Amino acid sequence: MPTTPIIGRVLAVAALAGFAFMLPGCLIGGSSHTVTNGTAIENTDIADIIVGTTRGDELLARHGAPSTRIDRPDGTSTWRWCQTTTRSGDAQVFLLLNSNNSNVTTRCTSVDLRDGVVTGVRGE
Repeated sequence: MPTTPIIGRVLAVAALAGFAFMLPGCLIGGSSHTVTNGTAIENTDIADIIVGTTRGDELLARHGAPSTRIDRPDGTSTWRWCQTTTRSGDAQVFLLLNSNNSNVTTRCTSVDLRDGVVTGVRGE
């Protein structure tokens, strides 16, 4: 009976292969989440900022306080509204793989003012 060990091995491999096909449905997991910080000025709102006309107090009323504000002695200022979005996720395969990734994006709008009136606007 020299074929019996071969048949036993074939059955063992077949059983392991069948078991492996049942594993992924139970042993794979993952999650993702998004965190947003700060306030951005939307592109549609940027179009409403008129150089030479829009005042700083109007910007504050519409968009809230800027993320950063630089006031200079010569009466000029640069205000920036920035929003950072972090998207992260992880995936696991039981005892085989654990993967983490994250993607951070930041968008800013800078507004230059002189004596409280807008002199320039740019998205960054």
